[in-house]
Amino acid sequence: MANDGPTSGERFLRGLIPENPVYRQLLGMCPTLAVTGGMKTAMTMAGAVAFVLLCANVLISLIRPLLKPHLRILVFTLTIATFVTIADKLLAAFMPDMSDALGAYIPLIIVNCVIICRCEVCASKQSPLIAASDAVGQSLGFAMALASVASIREILGSGTFFGMQMMPQWWPEWGVMVMPPGAFLTLGLLLGLANWIDSKSPAEVIGGLRITAVIIALSVSVYGLAAQFINVYIVKGLLQTVDPQHMSEYAGVGFRSLLTSHLTIAIPAICVALVTLLFKSKFKAPYVWFGKNGRIVVMVVAITSIAVGALCGWPLS
Repeated sequence: MANDGPTSGERFLRGLIPENPVYRQLLGMCPTLAVTGGMKTAMTMAGAVAFVLLCANVLISLIRPLLKPHLRILVFTLTIATFVTIADKLLAAFMPDMSDALGAYIPLIIVNCVIICRCEVCASKQSPLIAASDAVGQSLGFAMALASVASIREILGSGTFFGMQMMPQWWPEWGVMVMPPGAFLTLGLLLGLANWIDSKSPAEVIGGLRITAVIIALSVSVYGLAAQFINVYIVKGLLQTVDPQHMSEYAGVGFRSLLTSHLTIAIPAICVALVTLLFKSKFKAPYVWFGKNGRIVVMVVAITSIAVGALCGWPLS
């Protein structure tokens, strides 16, 4: 009877999306908000949680015949605390920078509801193999959630991804995104997106995402064109008027730098537009939003996106 319930494969798959710890169960909110200012810290936290969850699940499953109902939470907590201590010491020894960056949030894994929940729901009732599969699935789901929040916050807030520069030089860093308000804003929007996807049919989801992608591509292309115009003409003119000696430094950006930075906008716009043109959807839902001529409207948006994106890829200086 101990192994009655979902199989190991079902436990694994459920942890990814249907029972995602963050977007479905709303567990582990503290690290999701606190350590997602960058991908490095987020993935380090995800790795630490995965190590603790896997070890705790397997050990609790092995000793499940010995668990007493009135002591089980205490046993869960002591078991988790043991592996959290190991993870904390390993990080301090081999990744001191990440250990310093995460600070108290590694010890706080002890009270992470994701781990306690899985010990109670799965490990204390099923075999070690199923408990291990459950731990891997939940860990991957947790890592996916952290990555989704951290990637948005780091790219928009710092212009980087895993510390590598991703956005062009003219991109204005959104400082609020790497601050606490940015964490709440990003998580709230992603939770809303997850709930919207869950409430819609596949046709509506595909249609909504397709049209949204084209509109975003067009908007970003227009933004890039406007930013380039402002940088080259308005700012350049102001520098000539106010502080001529700095013009040589500004002009040193050069043709290659401008072309490279604006191709980062042009290429995604062109790719999204081409995908929209080449893959004709069998669903009518995407075009209902634009009335009878919805398909024509989407095609015009795609073609315009290509044109504007191409203009952004050509420097105006």
